[in-house]
Amino acid sequence: MGSDATPRRLLFLGNDPAYFLRMRLPVALGALDAGYTVHVACPGATTHAPLVRTGLVLHDIPMRPHGTHPADEWRTLKATTALVDTLRPDVIHAVGVKAILHGGLVARQRPSTRLVATFAGLGYAFSGIDRRSKAIRAALTPLLALGLRGRHAHTMVQNPDDGRILVRAGIVSERALTLVRGSGVDLSVWDASPLPASDPPTVVMASRLLWDKGVGELVQASRILRDRGIAARIVIAGRVEPASHHTVTEADLDAWSSDGLIAYAGFVRDVPGLLASADLVVLPSYYREGIPRALIEAAACGRPLVTTDHPGCRETVDDGVNGRLVPPRDPDALADALAELLTDADLRSRMGAASRAKAVAEFSIEHVVAQTLAVYDQVLST
Repeated sequence: MGSDATPRRLLFLGNDPAYFLRMRLPVALGALDAGYTVHVACPGATTHAPLVRTGLVLHDIPMRPHGTHPADEWRTLKATTALVDTLRPDVIHAVGVKAILHGGLVARQRPSTRLVATFAGLGYAFSGIDRRSKAIRAALTPLLALGLRGRHAHTMVQNPDDGRILVRAGIVSERALTLVRGSGVDLSVWDASPLPASDPPTVVMASRLLWDKGVGELVQASRILRDRGIAARIVIAGRVEPASHHTVTEADLDAWSSDGLIAYAGFVRDVPGLLASADLVVLPSYYREGIPRALIEAAACGRPLVTTDHPGCRETVDDGVNGRLVPPRDPDALADALAELLTDADLRSRMGAASRAKAVAEFSIEHVVAQTLAVYDQVLST
């Protein structure tokens, strides 16, 4: 860590202050406790009141979460370069593809700065099969490789499938890659609570409302369950994302609600309260997840899970132990898995207890903080 007179400087780089608070604040506080001076740079950081209250050193930079307009990206690169040259951080911790792209290009040119890159899932650019996603992937791959290959950089992924993709694409080397399963949960906040045993049982999906999160498949499964005479209250919580090409629309949600297939809860701030109302939690995603936080939070709360046998999602479920894994894009298999749990309260109880045990063993925030600080030590020793 260096002497007390010269604490290491750590700069978090990202595109959203709310995301940083939800996903990375414990790591930042852990780094403070370890003796780092911690800076956070993202759009609107200095005016985001909850982030300001943390007392961390904040910086605003322009970084659009969506879009790839060259003028926008040039502004981001210039701002990142100027900030790094002013702060001269020992470590840049970049989270998300855009932050990694810009942070990697800047760190590569500065011998005293190391880069830690966290891919919280590879997203549309690496999972899409349409022409647009292929074009984005083709453009990103050499730029990411330029920033991530070299002794200045180390990459963290949340599931082994993402690591294999990055290595095969030549973006990272296997020796500079670490698996850290998710962003961690505070087990004292996300505590186990009794299943509500509601009648009919309540199924909750809390997610970004994108088609590739499996929203359509869940609606189809709800219709199948109704046709079979299996009662369930299926609650979908989340925010419509008009900026995304893959968003579910308000009209879709209104139509499904009117047909009695779902109950739409909108954006829910009290997620622990939402999970407390759930008899089971579902995420039929085929998006390139890291490890979905919604699932590890639900596991920590002692909820049985139904999700897809898909990178990131499959890491949260031991099939038949704390939930069920189903093939992606298969509403019939999804309906079968939901029906098994909906009709067996004892099974829900056993699987819920197993989910809590898995969260304690694998997904605690203490594990994630310790692993991340170890990666900082590793890159600083090279």
